[in-house]
Amino acid sequence: SDLLPGGAACRSGQVKSKDQLLRVGEHDIIAERTSLEQVRQYILGPIGSYITLHFSRENRSMEQVLCVTLMRGSADGIKGEMQRLERQRDAAIMVADALKDELLQLKARMEEWSGSMLSKEEERKQQTLKNILGRWLNQTISHAFQTWVGKHQE
Repeated sequence: SDLLPGGAACRSGQVKSKDQLLRVGEHDIIAERTSLEQVRQYILGPIGSYITLHFSRENRSMEQVLCVTLMRGSADGIKGEMQRLERQRDAAIMVADALKDELLQLKARMEEWSGSMLSKEEERKQQTLKNILGRWLNQTISHAFQTWVGKHQE
């Protein structure tokens, strides 16, 4: 059948209009006698995610199986999704920067307090609080980054 102009298969340049679809991901289209609508549902997915398709191609009276991994979505859709993810990343960075600034201010205040006469117990409590705040900041920034990376890998 014909390829969708501007679609992922067409953009890849690897799929030809006479190729016969055999598998979509883990679904054996031929063995399962899959309807066109079900094939469509298998192929559709989140914009920017990947799907592997297997095709049969006649080539010089020999049949070859072609495996193609495609990124789902139109070029405009993928561009829009990338822009949305970049905005989310920028917002996460702004939040992390604001948290970092706030924690640095807290650290400065604590250092001022430690300059005054504190008992050993108060100094120990203050150091414990500094350690907790430092770990929390590192975990928060790490989580924000991992979330951003995870969304880009889907």
